[in-house]
Amino acid sequence: MTANGYTPLMAARIPYLAVIFGLMASACGPGHRQDSIAFLCEREGTARLCLMESDGAHQLTLTDTSLEMVGAPDWSPDGSSIAFAAASDGGPADIFVIRADGSQVMRLTDDEYEDSDPVWCPSGHFIAFSSLIDNNFDVILIHPDGTSRLNLSLSSGTDTLPACSPDSSRVAFYSTRDGNGEIYVVNLDGSGLTNLTNTPADDGAPAWSPDGSRIALTAFAGDVPDLFIMNSDGSGRRALTSGAAAEAIAWSPNGELLAFVGSNNGDGEVYVVALDGSGMVNLSNSPDVDLYPSWSSDGTLIAFMSRRDGNAEIYRIEPDASGLLRLTNDQGEDGIPVWQP
Repeated sequence: MTANGYTPLMAARIPYLAVIFGLMASACGPGHRQDSIAFLCEREGTARLCLMESDGAHQLTLTDTSLEMVGAPDWSPDGSSIAFAAASDGGPADIFVIRADGSQVMRLTDDEYEDSDPVWCPSGHFIAFSSLIDNNFDVILIHPDGTSRLNLSLSSGTDTLPACSPDSSRVAFYSTRDGNGEIYVVNLDGSGLTNLTNTPADDGAPAWSPDGSRIALTAFAGDVPDLFIMNSDGSGRRALTSGAAAEAIAWSPNGELLAFVGSNNGDGEVYVVALDGSGMVNLSNSPDVDLYPSWSSDGTLIAFMSRRDGNAEIYRIEPDASGLLRLTNDQGEDGIPVWQP
């Protein structure tokens, strides 16, 4: 079991930095509804990709035991497909895309590199991901059909945790190229590389606001990372928390709230907070580990993983901490829920 209470099966292959900082139309999924949740599920001893409706009904296992899931999946902007990283035959993880009904599995990468953290750019034309190349993480851009692979970061430092801007013109990412962790942005053709933070402290986990005007991030203002927000050009930086040990940032769809995990009490808790730092609410409020918040597309619900019942399961709750509902109840571990857009 890991320090945050999640088993190695689900977490050990996730890059260390990601832990610190980081239904469908009729033919595309269970129940034929536009409110599905993709998640990692432990089935037959393997971390696999699963899908369910927002009330936990009609759970479907999309991948088989030949693929071991690594880290968080990500939905295509139109909600028809899911990108994910997985390892097969004991080899390094590669990037895959699968239809939400489990059909048409496509392998986008097939090499000796460890690939992880796929994120779909909102245009749907590109997927950004992290790749461990010669013991060094780089940020890679690729088309959803596996063509036109481009290394966006190209540095001797660690470059990882990519996040596409809402207009799909830029990618923000974490980089140590200047000796400590900073947030950089780069255009999709590799031009215009810019250090947005440029501070002595480690900055990480960039998350764009829905309108693209701001970026939320974690930063070490003290001994633990806190939640910060800044304009998309790096100006106007301000702290929203103090001593929160913040990670796993998720913007509400309307851009008015931030959900995040705070571990200042030793265990992860899921919080929401306004952009001025006011109105902070502990949503999960349990003595056990709670992680991986994800908003529903209408902003009325947040899904998250919790160990409150002794096993990693997925729950949902309203942003005012009401309406807690357990969605999964399995012998295996369930985690990293990602709501369909």
